[in-house]
Amino acid sequence: METSSSSDWFQAKLLGNGSFGIVSLWKNKKTGDKLAIKTCKMNLLSNLTPRQIERWELEVSIMKNISHKNIVAFHDLSPALNQQLLKHNPTGLPIMSMEYCEKGNLRSQLNMIENSCGLFEQEVREILQDISQALKYLHIKRITHRDVKPENIVLQLYNHRKSATIYKLIDLGYAKEITGTASFVGTLQYLAPEIFHNDKYSHVVDYWSFGITTFEIICGFRPFDVPHMTPFKSFQNLRNKGPNDIYMYRKENNEICFSSEILRENFISQCLKQHLENWLRTVLEFNQKQRGNLYPNRDAFSGLQEILNKKIIVIFSMYTYEFYSYEIEDSTVLSTVQDWISRDIKMLKTEQFLISNDSESVQKDQFAVRYFSQDNDTMLYVFKKDVSVNKNFYHKLPIYVRTLIEDASKMYRSDDLKNLYKQALFYVSKEKKHMQTFERGMSSLNKMLLQTYSQIKGLLFHARQMVVKLLHRINFCRDFEKSLKDNGSFPNKRLEANLRDYEDLLNKAKECVRLYKTYFCRNFCINNNIRGLQSIFDNIERNFKDCDISSSYDEILFHIKTMEENQSKVNLKVVKALAGVIRMRDKLLRIPTINDFVRNVIKCLLKIEKFSTVLNCFIQDVANICNSMERNKVLRIRIVYENKNGAISTSSPSFSLNGCSQLDLKKILEENECWRYKFEEFINSNLQNYKEIRLQENYNF
Repeated sequence: METSSSSDWFQAKLLGNGSFGIVSLWKNKKTGDKLAIKTCKMNLLSNLTPRQIERWELEVSIMKNISHKNIVAFHDLSPALNQQLLKHNPTGLPIMSMEYCEKGNLRSQLNMIENSCGLFEQEVREILQDISQALKYLHIKRITHRDVKPENIVLQLYNHRKSATIYKLIDLGYAKEITGTASFVGTLQYLAPEIFHNDKYSHVVDYWSFGITTFEIICGFRPFDVPHMTPFKSFQNLRNKGPNDIYMYRKENNEICFSSEILRENFISQCLKQHLENWLRTVLEFNQKQRGNLYPNRDAFSGLQEILNKKIIVIFSMYTYEFYSYEIEDSTVLSTVQDWISRDIKMLKTEQFLISNDSESVQKDQFAVRYFSQDNDTMLYVFKKDVSVNKNFYHKLPIYVRTLIEDASKMYRSDDLKNLYKQALFYVSKEKKHMQTFERGMSSLNKMLLQTYSQIKGLLFHARQMVVKLLHRINFCRDFEKSLKDNGSFPNKRLEANLRDYEDLLNKAKECVRLYKTYFCRNFCINNNIRGLQSIFDNIERNFKDCDISSSYDEILFHIKTMEENQSKVNLKVVKALAGVIRMRDKLLRIPTINDFVRNVIKCLLKIEKFSTVLNCFIQDVANICNSMERNKVLRIRIVYENKNGAISTSSPSFSLNGCSQLDLKKILEENECWRYKFEEFINSNLQNYKEIRLQENYNF
């Protein structure tokens, strides 16, 4: 392989080697551009059959005439690179230049031991979304791919997704226009029955192969591959498949059986699993005339898109330590979701306490879609108000885990032992997800407590500002009243009524000041309560760290990767790692302080919620009294001005007009009051800041 050239382009590495084509990565030394170049590997054109030549030329023609974001794009070659590639292309067949997808192909992802039981739901959704759109585009162009499989799905960098990945279809070497003629092409394990049988076929062959691929990315293996059985033997057994069967397996007595369900060992939500099972039943229909008929007025890809567009809300029950998923509409309210939870968990709606993934309080009259998110595998947490975890919690171990632990001395066939290890790894992976979700649920509850209390502190500060404003109003009115008394009074019914109203307002204001003092003390008690809860939560978090099972997962993964080819004896380190996971899980769920913490936090949150309502009403009441006092003050000034020749002597220094008009005097008084307020607020603000700093030093949590 060349590593340099006279031009700016050089051949960097081999990407793939097919039956008669070879794909290499070429890089530009100056620009850093990369291209995947496919050339014929044969030395002479005469070494190729006419059909192979036709396939090659057809693939190049198709690639040049299609454009879709989920199909690898064709790129024109520069004259310099085209000239350089001639020596790598002795047959003279057209050179295919394509975009280079840096993240490899889907097969390499599935071959990772970590994915031996399938991919996570978000990855599954993205693959189904992208490849179904690519196939639908080809079918609209009247082109069948005929070789859909993980090897022909590549991953490209994509900044518009959280996963930073977009999936693209490649290798149209077997693609052809839909003509109905028969030819035996494709990869055996993904071939539709009609191709195997050499019958005429249509675009629905892509339904079958994409259905096989879909099952594989969910479960980690192909649905109709039975160990030690050839593809031809599998095809013979497939004739016995029922219309709803999507999975074939062999019992211990060698009997071949079928199932209409996806295996339980997967990483997708139960709700999505049920929808995809229905879809797989129609695309894996043995009879091509019936295949895809679940969607009579549209193609199977549109049906799949409808499934992927469904809003499925995922809830983790802290009480039962389990995930639940529900399909929701835009009009579904959380009260309805609570009914479903009550049905599945046997928990009354009045016992449920729901919080969001963002630590928001959840109200039953809100729309559930508000909490739906494609980016989060858990959208809501449900607690039981009086207890965290069911004290009678019992988790039944999967049979393969029990087998490894209880019968560690048993000898196995090497491939059977490896499958047991993979199932054990899946179990640990699921437990890891459950434990991490449980920890996040507890953290979200604690975060919600702190956020809610922070809002209370904000309301209390606002209430203090309103009370200070109210005191300013009272002080001004007192000074004004004193001035009236010092200058003598005059008989005026309007003024007397005004003063009576003022006395009523003054009594209400005094009550507000008294209430504020009680609210301040109430907040002080809540503060102390939260400080105690934070101390408990710190202890819980330390216990969480002690329950980490990452090392057990890594231990099992290591032994699978380093397993000898003919190993038949169980490695006791794997058994020890499994036992450690079970022990850590039980320790996590039995942390002594968890139940008290949850119960007291929920009680505290309910108290804070009521306190918040009280403070909001209090602030509104104080605002109303302030406004009433302001109106009372303005009316009193107007009465005094209108009766300036009565009780107020014009010779009095306090109210001497000195040639000023009535409007001038009013303006002077208002400006004086304004500056007085500003000065008093400045003094009070600094005094309050000093008090709050001292309070923080003593009671900060």
